[in-house]
Amino acid sequence: MSGIRSERITAPFHNLSLTTKGVLVMSLPVCALLAAMMVFYQFEQEARSAHALVEHTFEVRSQIRDVLMLLLNAETGTRGYLLTRQEAFLEPYLEARTRLEAPLASLEKLLSDSPAQSNRLAKVRALGAVTLQSMDALRRDVAQNRPSAGLAELENAKADVDILRGQIAAMLDEEQRLLAARTGAEQGAQRRLEIAIFAGGLVGLLGGLAAVLLFTTRIAHRVRHLEEYARRVAEGLPIAAPVRGRDEIARLERTLQETSELLAASTEELRASHSELESRVAQRTQELSAANEALHRANEVRQAVITSTPLAIWALDLEGRVTFWNPAAERIFGWSEDEVIGR
Repeated sequence: MSGIRSERITAPFHNLSLTTKGVLVMSLPVCALLAAMMVFYQFEQEARSAHALVEHTFEVRSQIRDVLMLLLNAETGTRGYLLTRQEAFLEPYLEARTRLEAPLASLEKLLSDSPAQSNRLAKVRALGAVTLQSMDALRRDVAQNRPSAGLAELENAKADVDILRGQIAAMLDEEQRLLAARTGAEQGAQRRLEIAIFAGGLVGLLGGLAAVLLFTTRIAHRVRHLEEYARRVAEGLPIAAPVRGRDEIARLERTLQETSELLAASTEELRASHSELESRVAQRTQELSAANEALHRANEVRQAVITSTPLAIWALDLEGRVTFWNPAAERIFGWSEDEVIGR
């Protein structure tokens, strides 16, 4: 049953033309290359995603550092202003109040998919606002010449900055952990991408070679069958092997098989005709031998009669020359046969 089922499956393939078979065979490595390209595309997308995550982590770290530097510079400038009463030391503080919102807003967008980091960022935003308020209060106390109140505000600002540093350090540690994990993922994706490129090229090459080898081997095998069939046709032998398929080679095999059958039938007819002809020739030869024997005996009788008759017998051609002269003519006329023949 399995053999019958396999023949049913392969029968449509045998019925295809050589061009269609070649296209189907060559489509195998093409399909393999397409599959390899799909895998390559998937790995490439994975590598791009991993690289984007790494870039995202670097961007988050950069924005966190900007926030930390702005707050630290604001604290340092405020301390300098407290010590020197010079307005120039307030420039970092004023810059922090102007520029701090931009990195904080950028961090909110970058960390929207990380609840833990978003919570830390909310605390940093609140502590940053409190720190700036403390520094602002400190600046007002100094401007109003209330140093004792300024010192209290300074101590409060320092405590807020220390807490703020802890939150920012925790954010940086988390981003560092994410950076290490994402960098490893990016390297793994890159390695898989390189393997996919190599494997895809190798599969395409080996698939093409296997397809060409399979197709040419099958064609060469069938061509050898054609040579064997042609030899049997030349020798007048029949071709009894079954012919499968309907492609060009199968049609040629079927034509050779029909030719061999016709030649075998013609050869059989020729043999029968030759046997009959030999029989007839033998019969005719026998009849001619009997006729020659009878004619020979009749000639001997005629010659004996002419030789023994007492009558002179001779023969002349149209020009009057003697062509026959019997012994009786020699005795009657006195001329021998040698003297008169041809005269």
